Amino acid sequence: MQGDGFGESEKQSGGIDASHTQFLADKLGVVFRNTSYQFLSANTNDCADLLTTASLTTSPDIFGVANTCFWSNDVYQRNPAIPEAVEGAFYENAGANGPYVRTS
Repeated sequence: MQGDGFGESEKQSGGIDASHTQFLADKLGVVFRNTSYQFLSANTNDCADLLTTASLTTSPDIFGVANTCFWSNDVYQRNPAIPEAVEGAFYENAGANGPYVRTS
């Protein structure tokens, strides 16, 4: 699960019912970082590189994700309390706030 709204919704719902943020942290192995890759990175290109790691695929391909102001790409951090959680993909490392974890 990734993209516009899922992580953001779980983070916001966590203010009402902590099981939502606990789901992100314990089951998905991530900590919600920001609602918008574009805002956090200052990368305003319409398409941003998506770089996968060997834990997700052995393909050296670089993928792309839409990166416009019409929706936001959630940014996460790997939950260090879950040792088996690993970064699966990163958004393009633009700006001064990287790296930007897409999936874990």
